[in-house]
Amino acid sequence: MWPSIIVALIAATVSIIGWSVVHFFTKRREDHARKAQAALRRLERQIEEFYGPLEGLLTYADTVYRLEQTRKQLRPSEQGERDEDVIQFFIESYYIPLNRQITELMHSKVHLMVEEKVPMSYKEFMAQAATLECFHNLWRKTNLHSFFMPAPERDWAKELRAEVTQRLLELRTKHAELIRDETGKRLT
Repeated sequence: MWPSIIVALIAATVSIIGWSVVHFFTKRREDHARKAQAALRRLERQIEEFYGPLEGLLTYADTVYRLEQTRKQLRPSEQGERDEDVIQFFIESYYIPLNRQITELMHSKVHLMVEEKVPMSYKEFMAQAATLECFHNLWRKTNLHSFFMPAPERDWAKELRAEVTQRLLELRTKHAELIRDETGKRLT
């Protein structure tokens, strides 16, 4: 009788130890998968909700600016006195609405930024956007020519565009790596 009880106890002990080991490794794998999924979701949100749209808006703004500059260079000389109307058109139709969209995106999605602190170029963009809108509204209400805003001390626009493009590239690379790690496949 004792030998069968001892065998049963050994079998139960081995089963408990085996179950515990399997449970431990299963739990660890599930925790790792859960963390990887959370990291993947955050990266996707950063790309889809902040950096992707921000890059798109900045690209659109760059295109509008280049069009305005090209128009200035190619316009017939007799249209020179209408420059004020054209500037007003670009400001009201493009620059102020785009600046508002970009500023709203930066304010509403700041939690999705990679950096802990808001980069200086973002702050400079917001200051420039506010300055443009204030001076333009002043001009519209008082007819005082205030297009001639102080020039920025540095090229924040180029810096902002470069930072956003770099962050988006880094996030996309990290996203591809996470998917590759999870699926064990190379993305094409």
